Amino acid sequence: METVYADEMVQICMVAPMAAEPLAWDSDEIASLSAFVVDAQARYNEEN
Repeated sequence: METVYADEMVQICMVAPMAAEPLAWDSDEIASLSAFVVDAQARYNEEN
């Protein structure tokens, strides 16, 4: 995959390493986790 979006990465992590059910695409949980991933990546990029 050339580009992976934050919500897709959350779903991949839920299913593969965590062996959990994927979240509903329109859920508050995936929106919150996706926002966290985007924020964490931005902070990491600023530090490096």
